[in-house]
Amino acid sequence: MTSEASYERKPQAWQNIFVRIASVAVILFLIGSIIRLNAKANDLVEQRDELEKQVNDYAEEVEELEDQLARPYDDEYIKNVAREKLGLRMPDEIIFYNELIK
Repeated sequence: MTSEASYERKPQAWQNIFVRIASVAVILFLIGSIIRLNAKANDLVEQRDELEKQVNDYAEEVEELEDQLARPYDDEYIKNVAREKLGLRMPDEIIFYNELIK
């Protein structure tokens, strides 16, 4: 009877070891998933911050352009546009170019 009792306990011991191994594997998988998700969340937070900065920069640029549109078309504005956009100059102006400084 003692040999039968020990024989019956062996399958139970193997089942117990299998359950422990499976539990450890599941726990390790869950820990790995949590770490991976945490890293992905940090990356998404950084990406969101960068996009918010871009949105703010674009909003400032839009405000500047709206201010330019709101200004009247006076002589000074027309002169600035002619110089900057069209590369024109006044008849009595002399333009010097310096290629050494960039």
